Amino acid sequence: MKKLLLATLLASASITSNAADLKPYVEASIGRMGFDDWTGADHPPLTPQNWKTGVESDVTYGLEAGLKDVLIPGIRISVSDEYIHTKIEADGAKAAAHIFTANAYYEFKNITEWTPYVGVGLGGYKFNVFNDTEFAASLKAGVNYSINQNTYAGIRATYYYLDSATGSNATIDKIDAYSVKAVVGLEF
Repeated sequence: MKKLLLATLLASASITSNAADLKPYVEASIGRMGFDDWTGADHPPLTPQNWKTGVESDVTYGLEAGLKDVLIPGIRISVSDEYIHTKIEADGAKAAAHIFTANAYYEFKNITEWTPYVGVGLGGYKFNVFNDTEFAASLKAGVNYSINQNTYAGIRATYYYLDSATGSNATIDKIDAYSVKAVVGLEF
């Protein structure tokens, strides 16, 4: 019993010391997002038919908040919300979407001011032209440059997998999208 109590106290002290090392941060980003062609099918009351259309690349921006050095140095976790407003080429309809994900990153620490990283995100997306919120996943890679102790800037490339979605008149198949964004962050 004493050994169990001692082990619990040591683990608690370790977790508490790690919590003191956590570094909260916020990021803002802006860039360009592009999409592969969309494929889908109309459904009644329209004449059912399969279709394919392009979607214009457009400006995207986002916000992210998280914690750095979670459990071990170099691991960071966050939540993000990205916004895109675009136009569907086939009918000129305007589409706007929010892509919100929980993210995990690994930063490759080194002795320079440059910090490369890779990450993954899981969450959902909602286009205004479809009924429901659908599954979203992302793969990310980037590099940040430390401007000073609390501020950094960088660039990030992201691949998005957006699951199929259903609207009032059509269903689209999964969507592949890509973005390259400039990032500015502040650590507390």
